[in-house]
This record gives sequence, C-alpha cells and structure tokens, in this order.
Amino acid sequence: MLHRYSMYRSILYAGDDMDADTKELIESNLRLAYYAAGKHHARFSLSVEDAISCALYGLTKAGISFNPEHNVAFSSYAMKCMTNEMYIESRRARKYADDVSLDTKLSGLEDVTFKDLLIDPDDLYSEIEIWQVIESCIECIPKRHQQIIRYYLSHIGMSQSDLAIVFNLSKQRISSIINQFRDILFYKLYSKNR
Repeated sequence: MLHRYSMYRSILYAGDDMDADTKELIESNLRLAYYAAGKHHARFSLSVEDAISCALYGLTKAGISFNPEHNVAFSSYAMKCMTNEMYIESRRARKYADDVSLDTKLSGLEDVTFKDLLIDPDDLYSEIEIWQVIESCIECIPKRHQQIIRYYLSHIGMSQSDLAIVFNLSKQRISSIINQFRDILFYKLYSKNR
C-alpha cells in the first residue's frame, strides 16, 4: 500500500460530502497520523509506509464520522480509527502471507524457483538411478558421516534424537550432518537436470 493510494482511497471514501470544517480537522491532525504510524507499525508487523497509509485512511474516516456530541476528544477517536485500520491491514496481510508464486526464488539458491522443484514426468529418475546418486553423495562425505547417513537411511522414521544417542553425538550435530548431506544430494540431483 502506498501513501498515494491511501490518499486516493480516502478521497473516494469522503467523496464530495466532506465540508470545509472536516477537511480542516483532518489536515490539522496529519501529524497525529504520522505519530500513530510510527508508534504502532511494529506492533502490527507493517512497514512504516503501510502504517502511514492506514493511519491517513483512518484519520479521514475519523474526520468524516466524528461526532463532537459524544464528548470524546477528536485525537482519541482518530487514534482508535487509525489503529483499527492498521489492525485490519495486518490481518489482511497475514491472511495472504502464505500465498507464494511458483516463480518465487528459494532462499539460499540464486537461480532455483519453486517451479524448478515440480516433478516433470518426462524427466524422472528411476529408483535405481536415485540410489546410485545417493550412494555417490555418500561417498563424498567423511567415513563417520557415511555411517550416520547409511544408518539414518536404513532406519526410516528414526528421530534425530534417537540417532544422536546411537552415535553418541548431539542432536544439533546429527542435524548438521543430515543437512550437509541433503545439500550435497540436492546439488547432485539439480545439476543432473541441467
């Protein structure tokens, strides 16, 4: 969300119904919107720009709907409207946070996208080829690591904690060895496809 967008949105929301007093009320409290955005952007996990946009929109809504007969200060009412808009935006952002494009690049890998990980029926490994690649990857690691990986692969479902007990190592060390092996295996499988 951009400032410009929120201003357009605010103007569309207000339309021609905004009188001079309402415009003056909103314009005189613009600093309050920036204050609210600075204070609450981290609380709602929003960027500063998004928080400012929400705050400006909330300020406009507050200016239009404010009723002085309710004996509430405009700044209190506006602050509630602005934080409410930030809350709505953070909920919307969280709702769509898990949406990922197939063209999204994987972290740590420069040219690999999720699309590259999809199975291509024309380019499948046979089970024998997969075990040959796994075996060649095992040969690339130290002897002690080879023992751990072979044991790990032959005991499917065994937890890393149990594996750590068997080899008298920490769970973190076991995890590190397995992750190193996975990286080597992924590199070999990926380079074979290129």
